[in-house]
Amino acid sequence: MNRQRWLSLLAVIVVGVFIACLVAPRLSNYVPSSYVPTERQSVETSTSSVPVRQPSYIKDVVAYREGYKAFFCYFVLADAEGREVACNGSLTVELHGGYQTPIYKSNLYAYAHDFRWATVGLGSFERERLIYSLGRITYDSFSRQPISSVGEVTIRFTPAKTGKVLIGKASLILDED
Repeated sequence: MNRQRWLSLLAVIVVGVFIACLVAPRLSNYVPSSYVPTERQSVETSTSSVPVRQPSYIKDVVAYREGYKAFFCYFVLADAEGREVACNGSLTVELHGGYQTPIYKSNLYAYAHDFRWATVGLGSFERERLIYSLGRITYDSFSRQPISSVGEVTIRFTPAKTGKVLIGKASLILDED
């Protein structure tokens, strides 16, 4: 074959693979387990059919920058079978921004009725998640300003019945002055 035919064949293969990558996830509703949505969370939430059970682990912690000098955070609990659940329990949120000690720390109590079904993700990654939203947290609430452009959010959730501490973490890009 001459060079022109090889290039044409290569172009057809590349276009076919590209189309397959775009269409296949939508046809199969495939969502990679490692996918973490990082922006444009839906404001539509619902408390209907919230399963209240004891969690085994924190399935997901999501934190992303929202506006200038603020971030948004939520987490997802799951039982031993991986099903998303709601549960009463105490909660500690910490943000480390380059220091050994946290620059933000909050202790609160999470009630099962505060967990909400929310649509997260975009396009073929869009799906329903049972989340506990910590909302928008501004830098004004920090004990000091971050010295690193990358922070780490740590969630410690202790279910009321078991007392077993569940830990989840997420990285976060921080605003720099």
